[in-house]
Amino acid sequence: MRETLSTVGPRSAKVELQAGANPSSALSQWLCVRTVVGREGYAQQSIEALGYESYLPKYEKIISHARQRRVVQRAFFPGYFFVAAGHTLGVAAAINRTRGVLAVVGGPQGEMRVPEQLIGELRARENTSGLIEMSANSFRPGQKIQIVAGPFAGVTAMFAESSDDRRATILIELLGKSHAVSVSCSALDIVI
Repeated sequence: MRETLSTVGPRSAKVELQAGANPSSALSQWLCVRTVVGREGYAQQSIEALGYESYLPKYEKIISHARQRRVVQRAFFPGYFFVAAGHTLGVAAAINRTRGVLAVVGGPQGEMRVPEQLIGELRARENTSGLIEMSANSFRPGQKIQIVAGPFAGVTAMFAESSDDRRATILIELLGKSHAVSVSCSALDIVI
């Protein structure tokens, strides 16, 4: 039986978890642990103090408030991180009793196991600082895109260039003329 947990991160992401996975089916498997949003680091420290290996994927985000900008690190999956379970039985019970942990994600068949392959794919997206890269590199100049948020939501435009990892310049056709507009990369989607 397979179940899927969908979490909304900076980019919509879907984590596939296997219920009741066979311990011999993978070299190493991980548990998905639920915490209070924003307190993932605290729970991770508590888990690591018990001697378990853990993985909390993070990314950098720019916060603008009161005309000040600062760069902060945020959890890629808010409220979740991963703990290496191997094939040891009873790990979930010990983790559930740890400070900062709400619960190990699971169902009636037991805890959900995350394959090592998924953890490897997340780690492959990290830069040298250990942060997952969030960029506009998925768009190419001249590519047709759609604006999904903001005052131009629903408008189809053409991608021109990315000014940095979080902003892009697009060309919108208005009143018979092409206008360059700077928008957030998170407000753009590819038109298929």
